[in-house]
Amino acid sequence: MTRQYWFRLALVGGLAVGLGGCQSLRSTFGLDQPAPDEFVVAPQASLLMPPDFNLRPPQPGAPNARAIVPSNEAETALLGQAAASNGAAASDPGVAAILNKTGAANANPAIRQTVDATSQRLADESRSFVSRLLFWKKPPPSGAVLNAEQEAQRLRGNEAMGEPVSAGQIPIIQHQQRGWFEGIF
Repeated sequence: MTRQYWFRLALVGGLAVGLGGCQSLRSTFGLDQPAPDEFVVAPQASLLMPPDFNLRPPQPGAPNARAIVPSNEAETALLGQAAASNGAAASDPGVAAILNKTGAANANPAIRQTVDATSQRLADESRSFVSRLLFWKKPPPSGAVLNAEQEAQRLRGNEAMGEPVSAGQIPIIQHQQRGWFEGIF
């Protein structure tokens, strides 16, 4: 065995050990398996043979009759099978009494929209505060600004020529793009 043989063997072994620690190579060769996200995994309904063989084809776009709906599963887990299928207030007078005492029976059906609007308003207020801190100069007015002198000239010209008021191009003031450091001082 020659020296060159041992050198090549050591080089190949060193590369194998060095590249074995690389995360991308480990996942490429299938040595690293990602764990499933326990919050995304939902069990599928088991495949069962129906009691009769008079099967109809499914309707396109119709929801799966055997699909598991997480909200229904949670309601079943909390209230039991009978309460979830018949409605909690209708099946149990105790649950109905609790709902009436807490005011949940006559809750505002648009509460989500109310909370979203409040959250958006608070976000807008905080955004404006941050904007005032970071961008202390007033922004240029948004939208098109009419050039009054040129518009008056255009209207007089249209009147003299006997054309309608809407004829011609409406003159607007074009705002210049400012440089990054322009106007800081």
